Amino acid sequence: MKTKIFSIMAAAALLASGVSSCSDTWEPDVKTDSGKGVGRLRTATFGVEVTNGETLIKDGLAPMKAPKSRESVDLTNFIVKITGTDGTEAGTWKYGEMDEFVLLNVGDYTVDVASAEAPEAAGWNCPYFTGTQKFSIAENQITDVEPVVCTLGNIMVTVHFTQQLLAEAGSDLNVSVKTTEGNALNFTPQTPATDAGYFASTDDENQTLRVEFSGTVSGTAETFASALVDVKKGQHRKITFGLKKNDAVSPDENGYIIVDGTPISVDTSVESEDMTVDNAVEDDILDPSDRPGHEVLPDDPTPPGPENPDDPQPGDAIGFDSETIKLDGTWNKVSDFADENMQPTQEAKVVIKATDAISNLFVTIHACPELAGILASMGMDKEFDLAYPGDLKGQLTEFGFPLENDVIGKTEVTFDITQFVPLLGIYPGQNTFIIRVVDQKGNEKSQDLKFE
Repeated sequence: MKTKIFSIMAAAALLASGVSSCSDTWEPDVKTDSGKGVGRLRTATFGVEVTNGETLIKDGLAPMKAPKSRESVDLTNFIVKITGTDGTEAGTWKYGEMDEFVLLNVGDYTVDVASAEAPEAAGWNCPYFTGTQKFSIAENQITDVEPVVCTLGNIMVTVHFTQQLLAEAGSDLNVSVKTTEGNALNFTPQTPATDAGYFASTDDENQTLRVEFSGTVSGTAETFASALVDVKKGQHRKITFGLKKNDAVSPDENGYIIVDGTPISVDTSVESEDMTVDNAVEDDILDPSDRPGHEVLPDDPTPPGPENPDDPQPGDAIGFDSETIKLDGTWNKVSDFADENMQPTQEAKVVIKATDAISNLFVTIHACPELAGILASMGMDKEFDLAYPGDLKGQLTEFGFPLENDVIGKTEVTFDITQFVPLLGIYPGQNTFIIRVVDQKGNEKSQDLKFE
């Protein structure tokens, strides 16, 4: 097995050197009109990572085969545009259609990535992600670019009606959210909890959204409006409408109603969440309690989360354990697992235990530039699913990964990379395995395995 695995990696290295070239020198017989030469951008290491949304989105996610607790976004049609510092456009591509190398004149460039040509003025479930990165092309050199991190470029709005309000209300409750340009979306109790509204944003830090409430509450027609100020792109504005006892409320105040002689006010609570901070791609962007349909409501009798520590928390149903690999986020030394001949000296295994049967076991390898080219030549540079390996089954079998029925339906799986870790010593650098487990109830949890 060892010989065969090392032969696969050696063959991949030869393939990479002949096809994708891991060398940083290259002599093309090309000169531009300016007399300068050209270089190449290697797209194998040029990745797009989308973060800071309600979902965690990664490059090349395989389709789920079971219910999931968060959605993924296909990056295939993301638009990649490369522009020189002089404003000259060097090319525009769809991310999924980019060649392995892009030939560019010597110079400085900016690469811009967007999920669409432009954001919708107002629409449902249409997040608009953008990101940018600078790089330089040197003559006769191959350039690797750091991944372009895309963040939310429009405004996200969700609306919730508490059960107490719904119990006192008629069937005509409606909340209209409008921009100053008049673009609007209407939220009702029938709007699915998973639906979010998105509004185009400018760079203005002082944008305003108008929120208009209307409907019958305890037999009384109620209408009032509220303004959300200082709204900016990358924010999730969560609005909750409920009933709250407040004896101090003036009868003349908007939203004041009488229910069985008790002063009740219609309460509009707005929570602002800035989602433009760059988070590590392996971490969950938001706790599930922040996702639409899982909010902690001020008057819900048994809200989940820290206030009720005995309630089940997301990920509690899945655990990771290893006798040899550090799982606390610190770096493991490859030399602790292999000798000078790159032969294993101790096992590198992680035991995964799940309360419910496992449906998917995703693996992502964040590799150093030298190894990234090798993995790309083998089709292992994107996240793959050991439960449904597809065309990767052959090489994944040789590396000793558990596959298909050794994963699906199991409550305990051993993730064994004993034979793989020594190979990391051939390509010095920092490499991270991210294993993401999803059970058949949609629970999921991730674990990083870091090696250097």
